[in-house]
Amino acid sequence: MIFYNARVFASQLGWRLGALFVMLLMAGLAEGFGVSMILPLLQTDILQADDALSKIIVGMFNLLDLFPSGTNILILLVVFFTLRGIMLILQAWYQAILLSNYLTKIRSDLIRLVLNARYQHLTKYPSGYLTNSVVGESRVVVAGMRSLIDLLVSFVTVAIYLTLPILLQPTVTLLLLVLAIPIAILSAYLIRKTKAASIQLSKQHGLQESHLIEGFRNAKFVKATGRVPTIVDRLVHATTSVSLSYRRLLILGSLTRYAPEPLVVFVMAGIILVYTRGYGEPIAEIMFLMFLFYQAAKNMLRVQSTLRNFIESSGSLLIHRKLREELGANAVPNDSARPSPNIDADITLEDVSVNYKGQERPALDSVSLVIPHQKTVAFVGPSGSGKTTIANLVCGLIEPSSGTLRIDGDAYDSIRVSELQREVGYVTQESAVYNGTLGDNITFWDQHADIDKVHALLKQLELDDLHENDEAPADRMIGGDGAQLSGGERQRLSIARELYRDSRLMILDEATSALDSELETKIDDLLATQRGEKTFIIIAHRLATVRHADLIYVLDEGRLVETGTFDELVELDGEFARMVRLQSF
Repeated sequence: MIFYNARVFASQLGWRLGALFVMLLMAGLAEGFGVSMILPLLQTDILQADDALSKIIVGMFNLLDLFPSGTNILILLVVFFTLRGIMLILQAWYQAILLSNYLTKIRSDLIRLVLNARYQHLTKYPSGYLTNSVVGESRVVVAGMRSLIDLLVSFVTVAIYLTLPILLQPTVTLLLLVLAIPIAILSAYLIRKTKAASIQLSKQHGLQESHLIEGFRNAKFVKATGRVPTIVDRLVHATTSVSLSYRRLLILGSLTRYAPEPLVVFVMAGIILVYTRGYGEPIAEIMFLMFLFYQAAKNMLRVQSTLRNFIESSGSLLIHRKLREELGANAVPNDSARPSPNIDADITLEDVSVNYKGQERPALDSVSLVIPHQKTVAFVGPSGSGKTTIANLVCGLIEPSSGTLRIDGDAYDSIRVSELQREVGYVTQESAVYNGTLGDNITFWDQHADIDKVHALLKQLELDDLHENDEAPADRMIGGDGAQLSGGERQRLSIARELYRDSRLMILDEATSALDSELETKIDDLLATQRGEKTFIIIAHRLATVRHADLIYVLDEGRLVETGTFDELVELDGEFARMVRLQSF
């Protein structure tokens, strides 16, 4: 899995990873040459030395036409480490640009995937999970990519510090590498445990964030109904689970980082003792050798630490990749090659059924009906009868399980549904409100907004008094998620947004449920001025709102049971008439 993740990251960086590697290699070579300058300082006569490293150093001085004096050695040492510093600064600068751009890219791509996914598929994800994936998990993924780059830095450094001992004392180096095998086995075991802990923590983070968003979003309901202790217990339990997983990850990470260090020191001490006491090797050369081994070991431990960070990100990478694949597989098909729909036409449902996963009975069961162009059509019936499902079908949010949806005789799956959706105004009981001003919410951040039209709508819908001092009504900030607005104000704001857009197909799903009778009547009168110019689909429980509808469809348990005008259905004395009597008309 480690190598798989590395390949994934490497494929995403592409040739840029190669450029970084070249910078790192140049920095590593400069460091290697710089460190090698220490050897002549320890030897009385480097010209007489017969080891490979000394011969390379002498050859380098000959190439530069310099005598290996103390002064020249120090000058070269400074030059090489200066070059190393310059290359590392360039690498860090390039890396920062690369990672920041990549973070922007993966977040943008994931946002597009989420919002372009099929609505039916999108509803299976908690909003907290999606938010955490875009913000939190993507950040961890980029951190994993940074760890990959840091791994390259460490590997290059280790390679340099192992090459020098091989040239100086190949036997000792081989012995040390053999003795390092148990340390590597221990590290691999700890790394595997750390990875498992990372995946578990990523899953629990997403669940915790989902619980927090739900708890805070529904704070009014929870407090008003005395359910605070239950929700607090739920949130504390989720937080405790995250904390325990985080604690386990930290412990395993610390063990991965620090446990091998005493073993490395023990092995190095043994080598020094054997070669100075047993073989009579010069202490200066052995100490230089140990210095190189120590640097190699230190960087190997850095490799362990960096690898641990890389593995910790693997859980997020897997979750992120799985989410991308799922969203991509359930994306709304690109309909740009399809013909444009004739929006000025009737919409027809032909024997349409809709089945939701996990539900025993269908939301719609073989429904056939017509929504006439520029008419007001109402759908009524008990909760769960299929009213909202029809609205979702009409605006292309969901697809029929069977049957066909048509506009002007053309099936939805053969036309540009996206073009149809641009003509849809959709106002629901739970109105969509965004952090910003009243004007922003109405114009949807249109840079060329007709501010006079905005102010006129605010006045018509009695939203023009929602401002302070000399502030223009449209400039009133309404807070995150419209927290400063009542339910009725949110609904009126949503209606204003769709009237500003001048949508040709208006879907009003319990759009005035939070309004009093007087306001509801005013809005009905306002909408009535546009009847005959737009197609209205009204979903309502309060039957007073559908009295003037051109056509009323009565649904029950997903089936169409009655059709007619208000008066016709009352006279029929069926299900609709029974509903009217219950509401004391």
